[in-house]
Amino acid sequence: MGSIHCDIVSTAQQCGNATALWSADGSLSYGELDRRSACLSAWLRLHEISAGSRVGVMLGRTADAVVAILAVLRSGAAYVPLDPLWPANRTERIAADSDLRALIFGGKGQVPGCGIPHIMVHGSPEWSAAMQVSPCPEEQKEVCSDSDLAYILYTSGSTGQPKGVCISHRAASYFAVWAKTEFDVCPNDRIAAVSPFTSDLSTFELFAGLSAGATVYIMPEAVKGLPAQASEFLQRHSITILYAVPTMLRLLAARGVLARRCLDSMRLVMFAGEVYRPTEFQRLANQLPPHVEYANLYGPTETNVCTWHRFRSPVVSDGVIPIGRPLPGTHVFTLPSGNADRQPSSGELCVVGPGVMSGYWGEADDRSETWALQPGAAGQRAYRTGDTCRCRLDGQWIFVGRTDGQIKLGGYRIEPCEIEARLAECPGVLLSAVVKSSGSALGEFLLALVVPGGGLDVDAVRRHCQKNLPSYMVPREIKAVDHIPLTHSGKIDRRELARMARE
Repeated sequence: MGSIHCDIVSTAQQCGNATALWSADGSLSYGELDRRSACLSAWLRLHEISAGSRVGVMLGRTADAVVAILAVLRSGAAYVPLDPLWPANRTERIAADSDLRALIFGGKGQVPGCGIPHIMVHGSPEWSAAMQVSPCPEEQKEVCSDSDLAYILYTSGSTGQPKGVCISHRAASYFAVWAKTEFDVCPNDRIAAVSPFTSDLSTFELFAGLSAGATVYIMPEAVKGLPAQASEFLQRHSITILYAVPTMLRLLAARGVLARRCLDSMRLVMFAGEVYRPTEFQRLANQLPPHVEYANLYGPTETNVCTWHRFRSPVVSDGVIPIGRPLPGTHVFTLPSGNADRQPSSGELCVVGPGVMSGYWGEADDRSETWALQPGAAGQRAYRTGDTCRCRLDGQWIFVGRTDGQIKLGGYRIEPCEIEARLAECPGVLLSAVVKSSGSALGEFLLALVVPGGGLDVDAVRRHCQKNLPSYMVPREIKAVDHIPLTHSGKIDRRELARMARE
């Protein structure tokens, strides 16, 4: 396996006028994708961006964001996606933590004020000039190895701060090549891109889709949350492959809107990021053509996808959709989870394989809570997922739950500790804890339980969270309580919290 962008560049140079990307701000042919990314890559190199550098890409979900990502990779640097919708404080923390050498900025959101040496503003005269830079042949050669860093994705951190997951070219290529081969992705495919570039789900359309010569259709952000408009998007563009979190698929299936669309072109629906209950899945499948195949792709950001289960509707199982079997070359095993209410055959899933991250940015790589040694493999370390799983007699793995308090909601991985750290900064908050709750009308949502320490201004607390956390981490409800339940060791009792949230 080589650098992750090499196959894309090769395909782009072969496909020429074929459409690579469609977005609301315009379409790009493969030829234009190749030319623009080569020019921008040359601009980056003129500004001393090379192997080992980190470049922020803050362009939102646009075709030129893909140009920027490809340009960063071609320069030998690693890209760090930043969402323009994030609060400025979070963006600045990530920009400072990753020590960005350059930022490609889309003009929306606030530029991180942390001394980034080079900032390119999309649409500026400098951007137009960069699009005319002529890269010399020497600059088009391979500039990085498969062990070099390709990108850093920041996830919610248990320390209260976001932490950067470092993915090498080898790991990124491993998933892209497998997905392209396993699902027969080809130039005839039309892939709907619905995930933000800050999510590992986006690497499927970016790397598997574009390297196969498919056309990637970037669904507008305003359309994603509206079932009627989103389903119309799928029909209008004759989408063949959709990869999304179950939350979005539940939304698409709401009120039967999919059944009113002609989606005969759809051949594959993949989902990842959270549990998809069979009854909810069946509601989706009943509205799609019977020839559609489905795949449950499992894996935290640190491993991208490590197990998978491919199937057709209807689901006939023991009440769950399996997370399946490991990808070729990947090995999984369990460690005792230490949770007495789990089944004896279950344990914490650990993953060994070429798709596993290099480590967390700026963190020691020997932390016992992150890594375990693979039994029978001297010195081979495995990533500890924190997920409790069990293996059925037929060899299919089943997701059981978490070994800690981490929450998965809307496809996002949320560490309550990070939200609680922000709550602790608010005047009037003595103690706090965050839990996932549900309501008959609201569905699942984040609930903050707060012990007041004086005057508690709930609106001020909410505003502080909105200023410092991405929207998916802002508690929908903030509730004053007399106490926060603790375990014998003095930690927050997450199990008792869940009971309190149900009251």
